[in-house]
Amino acid sequence: MDLKISKAKMTKKGCLEVIYADQEGNDIAFKGINPVHPDLKYSLRKLIPFIVDITEQKESQYINWERSESCLEDEFFKKFDVTGVNIGGDSSFEVCVLTGKRTLMTNKVLNLCSPGIGFDPDNEQYVHCEEFRDAVYNFLYEAEQYVTENKCSELQKEINFENGEDPFKNPDETEGSDYKEDDMGEQPCEVKELVLEHAS
Repeated sequence: MDLKISKAKMTKKGCLEVIYADQEGNDIAFKGINPVHPDLKYSLRKLIPFIVDITEQKESQYINWERSESCLEDEFFKKFDVTGVNIGGDSSFEVCVLTGKRTLMTNKVLNLCSPGIGFDPDNEQYVHCEEFRDAVYNFLYEAEQYVTENKCSELQKEINFENGEDPFKNPDETEGSDYKEDDMGEQPCEVKELVLEHAS
């Protein structure tokens, strides 16, 4: 990865906000206006087992760590979302914090924030730190593609009309058509004016 991303989060509109450092070490804030690509959404979903486990949610007992992604289709985990990743520490010992939410039975939202987890198994007690690191790096790669390659969901494309004609410009006028209002099955009505005469 070329970008040194320190923070990336999904917005309510489905776009991505990223903070990264340039070559001079300046922090650059990038606010995307396009919806993210499905690959990025899925990379965030793959972090759900980790935020559930790290924050010690009761559903963590149902995670099969041999196939951690399999739990994403389980009803227990559909109430969770990961919305952002924060990277701290330094190059020798990076620490990652996940932010997310849990939808409660009342449909209210409980915000989640994990403690910082390091990526180095020699200096980190979290037993799944290597799998966690790989999942985080996968998300950061997709975030970088969003920033540098404009990898996002396909947006509605502008329609180019041939010969410069726009059929929606004058919807009440249909050029070259024999359309008449009477053709809609409505026959013209004959209107007679009634004149009341005073009785003599």
